[in-house]
Amino acid sequence: MRPKPEQAQAGGKIRKFMQTAIIGGLLVILPGTIVFLIFSWIFGRILELVRPLAQLLQTETGMENILANAAALIIVVTACFFIGLFVRTRIGKWFYNTLENRLLRRVPTYSLIKETVLQFSGAKRFPFSSVAMVRLYGSEALNIGFIMNEHESGYLTVFIPTGPNPTSGMIYHLPGNNVYPIEVDVQETMRVIFNCGGGANKLVDSFVESQKDILS
Repeated sequence: MRPKPEQAQAGGKIRKFMQTAIIGGLLVILPGTIVFLIFSWIFGRILELVRPLAQLLQTETGMENILANAAALIIVVTACFFIGLFVRTRIGKWFYNTLENRLLRRVPTYSLIKETVLQFSGAKRFPFSSVAMVRLYGSEALNIGFIMNEHESGYLTVFIPTGPNPTSGMIYHLPGNNVYPIEVDVQETMRVIFNCGGGANKLVDSFVESQKDILS
């Protein structure tokens, strides 16, 4: 016996409600869980690095394990602080540059690791961190772009993505007066690219407002 249309419709609504609730719960739980696991992994690797020093402190001073780990972390952070002060001096810069150019840069993947560390530490700007409107070939048309590099000559290296895939596109080296930085969130810009231009009101409005500020 087939279920009545009303029963089938009610069953479909219940299934849809269950699926939506489960997916919604996963969207709430998963990001926090992933962040917790990442930080737990990083903290575990740091403890492994300082474990020899912590064991030495335990042996020499009789400290408890937790106190020895904390003391080892403090010593390492303090050492990083003084090394940072040293490389800010003229002698320190010369010593570091000499060591890096003659030895460290010859180590495979050193440059890649250094670039990654600089970006995550905030010492160097992430790619796609600066949104801009770009004019190409003297046209009045505007293109969504990301400023990738700024040069002393006044030129800018700009990546122009193609929708709906923001990781594909073209790289241009343009005079600064063809590139108009705008105050728009990168994630919001990515959504516009994913939507092939849908929801671009804020980008265009931000460009128009920036031009009014320049002309006023």
